[in-house]
Amino acid sequence: MVRKSERIKQIEEKYHRPIDKLLREMYNEEKKGLPQIAADLGVSRSTVYYWLLRYGFKLERMALTQDETLEVKKSR
Repeated sequence: MVRKSERIKQIEEKYHRPIDKLLREMYNEEKKGLPQIAADLGVSRSTVYYWLLRYGFKLERMALTQDETLEVKKSR
């Protein structure tokens, strides 16, 4: 189990769902990038990146063309 910071607890309370589900929704379903997620949550991009890693998301950096998409899934 991952220990949650006060900031994570505040965000979960505001959005009424766990941070890992919220991050997955924002990235996969809403198609937001790290800068937009960070702005929406009021944290830095590096914080969002750290949270994704912390909650077991497998991240790979790559360049995509306009017609390509990328989906983030939590590893088990």
